[in-house]
Amino acid sequence: MTDEEEVEGEEEEEEEKPEAAGGPTNPSEIHKNMTQHAAFVAEKLNALFATTVKIQGDIADLENKLRAEFDEKVRVHHELAMTRIVALEELCTVYGLRLDDQKRTQEQQAMQLDDLQNQVGILFFRFH
Repeated sequence: MTDEEEVEGEEEEEEEKPEAAGGPTNPSEIHKNMTQHAAFVAEKLNALFATTVKIQGDIADLENKLRAEFDEKVRVHHELAMTRIVALEELCTVYGLRLDDQKRTQEQQAMQLDDLQNQVGILFFRFH
């Protein structure tokens, strides 16, 4: 055998070894596929990350918008409640004054009734 035949024989043995292991015959093909898959996964992960960042931004914007709407609604309800409270306080004051007037009137009427009963008693005593 010549040197060339020996080199060819060794190359054939090297080619037979991967086949015997059940793997692909060309290691560069594996590397190429892995590189393609890695690039695909990296692209998808980058897209996922970009989408996640966008969603986080949208959530923050929505949270700010909802917080502003909620604050506005709370402010409006607070103003309405304060208006109603002021109106009720005024009504309480008015009805309190009316109640005081009624109490004074009741006391006056009670005194007048006592006076009338005394006068009737005196007249009844005089006529009998």
